[in-house]
Formats: sequence, structure tokens, C-alpha cells
Amino acid sequence: MRRLVFIGEQPKLFSKSYNINENDVLKDIVLNDRFYTNQYLNPNMPSVILPIKVENQVTVLVIIENMAFEKLTLYYMNVLHITKDLLDDAYRNAHIYETLSSQNTYEENSPIMKQEAFEKYLAFAQKGFESSGIEYTILELPSGNSVETLDMACNARKFLRDTDEIGRLRSHSVAIVLLSTGIKDAKNVIERLAKNGITTKIMTS
Repeated sequence: MRRLVFIGEQPKLFSKSYNINENDVLKDIVLNDRFYTNQYLNPNMPSVILPIKVENQVTVLVIIENMAFEKLTLYYMNVLHITKDLLDDAYRNAHIYETLSSQNTYEENSPIMKQEAFEKYLAFAQKGFESSGIEYTILELPSGNSVETLDMACNARKFLRDTDEIGRLRSHSVAIVLLSTGIKDAKNVIERLAKNGITTKIMTS
């Protein structure tokens, strides 16, 4: 999994990219949609983890790294459970909206954004960088025929966050935009894709 955003102090426990298979507790949370509280005060785990589902699969983790122990009470746990349910509903509704609007955004039966939509997405990423310093990295998929390109894009989509996008460039080649990801962290994504048979390279201006 990869961190999208944080609020407050820089997170200490998890890096921007994290392999859940290296942590049995985290793996259990993701696979079983398990609400987690650090009742045994494990110093290597955050206070609370809320798993958020889309289409019956956990795709987002909301992590509260430091929560006062005296607030780990039944009242606050009920509040957090309600928060999780609200976030589940919000993500589900967003997914439904995305599905309904995707025919105008993506190439037919494909995860590849149409050129016009992808250019708007690139402009959005650049604006975020200029206004807030939020880094992004563009990876280029190797050129190939339409079937090969579609296969690579479909395969790559499995290993990206919901906020990362695959799209068509003016050159007709296909690229991936990794939001909130600098070149250093992008190398972890490149390695992950390479292990699954997808070769990419960082695009430079």
C-alpha cells in the first residue's frame, strides 16, 4: 500500500510505500476488514486503523497514529465505528459516480484515460505541485500495439492507488501519473510493477 496524504506531524511508523505482507496485523486488517485499536500499546503500531471498503474490498486505511490512551473508550470506539461506516458509504457512492461517468473519461472497456481528460488530470497534478508542493511522478509504459498496451494498462491498474491514473498522451503513448509521489518513492512502484512483468520508466520534461 502507498500513503496518499497525512494531516499533522510527519508519520513515523509507516513509510510512503508499505508491504502489508511484512506485518501480520496489518495484513489481517486489510484481508478481513478488521477495525483495529492498539489495546496492548504495541510501539510499532498506531493507535487506531479504520479499513475502508470499496466493492467489498479494503482499498483505503485511515490511520490515527497517536490517540490518547484514555480516549480508547467504548464511547470513542463507537464514534470511530460510525466514522468508518460513513466513509464506507462515501467511497461507495464515489465509486458509483466514477463508474457512471467513466464512459466520458476513459477509452472504451479500458482503464486508460482519454487524451483530453488525461491532460486535465496532468494540469491538476501540476497545480497541486505549484500551490502546495505536492509531488507527482509520470511513468511511461513501453510502446506496443493496441492489444499489448491495453493488457499492460489493465495489469498495472491492479497495483496503483485509486488516485493514480493511466492515460493517453498526445504522442499516443500511455503514461501513469503517481500523485503525492516523488521520484525516490516512484522507484518502489517501478520495482513493484517490474516484478509483475510491467516495465516502466520515469518521464522527464
